[in-house]
Parts: sequence; structure tokens; C-alpha cells
Amino acid sequence: MSGKHHNNFTLLRLIAALLVVVSHSYFLTGNEANEPRYIISRGNIILSDIGLYIFFFTSGYLVTNSLFNATNYRQFIYKRVLRIYPALIVAIIVTVFIIGPIVTILSVTDYFNGKQTWLYLLTITGFKIEFLLPGVFSSSQFFSNGVNGSLWTIALEMKLYLMLVLISICSYRKNNIRLPIISALLLLICVGSIAYHISFTTPFIDDKILKLIACFLIGSLVASVTIRRYLLKISLTILLLIALASSMLRSNFSTDLIIIFVICFGTYLFGTTKKLVMPLQTDLSYGIYIYAFPVQQALFQYSNFTISPVFHIITTLLITMPIALMSWKFIEHPALALKSKIS
Repeated sequence: MSGKHHNNFTLLRLIAALLVVVSHSYFLTGNEANEPRYIISRGNIILSDIGLYIFFFTSGYLVTNSLFNATNYRQFIYKRVLRIYPALIVAIIVTVFIIGPIVTILSVTDYFNGKQTWLYLLTITGFKIEFLLPGVFSSSQFFSNGVNGSLWTIALEMKLYLMLVLISICSYRKNNIRLPIISALLLLICVGSIAYHISFTTPFIDDKILKLIACFLIGSLVASVTIRRYLLKISLTILLLIALASSMLRSNFSTDLIIIFVICFGTYLFGTTKKLVMPLQTDLSYGIYIYAFPVQQALFQYSNFTISPVFHIITTLLITMPIALMSWKFIEHPALALKSKIS
């Protein structure tokens, strides 16, 4: 394995994907209030939030480094396309033409005659995410009738890639000091909005999205400037002490922001540590992320809506992980091998 991949970020992405699966199993079976992290934090945060914070910080950090290492913007965009689209396209085709016809309560003819069936293919774009298929997971017993509720974050991530390119263009040079300055200003806007609960009355930005954007920008900033590890360790310790004090005093003082920075700093420190490196050559995280949700919905349906969260989690992983392995081996890894073909 090359030195540049000798880190823990692949492991962290896998952990993040598993956290999302666990959290979704509690939510999709109607047991969200019993989710372990939900109970511990008194409803302030769930495991899927932690997983998404890890994903978006890691993305901001690694993608910014990718931008710095790219010879031009075409190469950078080409690499992003190879990472996101091949597996996404296959997942959407499998969902529409295999999963959908099997689990729909409609006849196969009615299913394929439905306008929504063909609209769902727009999800392949990565920007226009559709969530419904005719007669698929549409019973009132479902707590979410979305076919694949996880995919909304892909659209956000694609927009953040474009935002990063625009910031870089405005900076005139990819590694110009203006890039971290602009990123820092955007981060301050996000932090202020989260701290003061400022609501953006648009369909594009809400509190959850602001938090993910903040994580991405923190990752980008860490990649853009030189930060001493000991300073991050001190900051992380202080934040943890504040969080502990807040918990003991039953205060919600800036809880959301503390959690965001704790997870982001902790992710970076563990991801880049040289003392305990567990590099994985097989990356199952993306495959798990894009396939788990429809598998979870199907399991809930075929259990007659009675499956327990723990059994739901175990069964989901037993089904999804082999699918993710095939996605990596036959789609993602071969696509990533093409990165060297453009200069």
C-alpha cells in the first residue's frame, strides 16, 4: 500500500457507515427513541449524525488534498466523478429494475408504467435525488416511505465539491492563502447560524445541512493550513471537558457545535496518527452507505413490520456487506484505477 493511503481514514469511513446503518435500523423500525446515543444525549444527537459528521469532515479533508495534488481542475473533477458515479449508477439501476419490481405492491406492469419509476433514474445525476418508487415501501406502517433515504447527502456532497472549486477559482491559485480565508469565513457563518439557531427559509439549507457543511469546511481548513497536532489535542481536551460539564449541569450550551468540533478533531487525530495505523485496502463504506437503506426497508416489510432493531441491524449487515464487497471489487476499485489515465 502506498504511503499516502497509510492512514485510518478508510477505517473511519467504514465506522461511519456502520453508525448510519445502526441508527437507521432504530428509526426505520419505529424505535428511534431507544437508539443508544439518543438516550445518552437526551435526544440531542443520534448515531447517524456522528457517522455523517465523520463522513463530511473526512471528505472535506481528503478532497481538499486531492484538489491541491491535482494538476488542473479537469483532473480533480474527473477523479471525483470516478469515485461517486460508477457505484451510484449501478445502485440506482439495481434499485429500479431489481429491488423495485420485487418489493412493490403493484403489478410489474403498473410499476413500470408509473412516471415515478422513470423519474427515479434522475438520481443517477447525483444532484436530483428522487426518493419514491410506485408501490415501493408505501404502506402506512413504514416510518419512512423513502426507497433510499441515505442518498440525499450525495447531492450535498457534490455541491460542496463544486463550492470548493469555486473557492479555489476565487483564490486564483489552488493553494493560495485566500482559499483557507474564504473557507474560514464560510465556516464562521455556519457556526454563527448553528449557535444562534438562525433558520434559513429555503429548501436548500436547514440546520442539519449547515452542520454537515461546517464539518466539510473544518476538514478543508485542516487540509489547507498547518496545524500543530498538540494544539488540536489541547482543543479536543478542552471541548470534551466543556461537554462533560454541560452534561453534568444538564445544560445545552452550544452542545451541537461542541459535538461537531469534537468529532472533527478526533477524526483528524485518529485518521492521521502514526502510532496505531489500521489501513484497509478494501473500502466497503460507500457500498454499505448506498445499499443499506433499501435492504433495511425490505427487511422491515418482509418481517411483517415486527423485526427488532438489533436483529434488523445484524440481518442488514449480513446482506449488505457482501453487496458492498462486490461493489468495491467489480465497480469502485476498477473505476478508481482509471484516475491515473488523465493528466
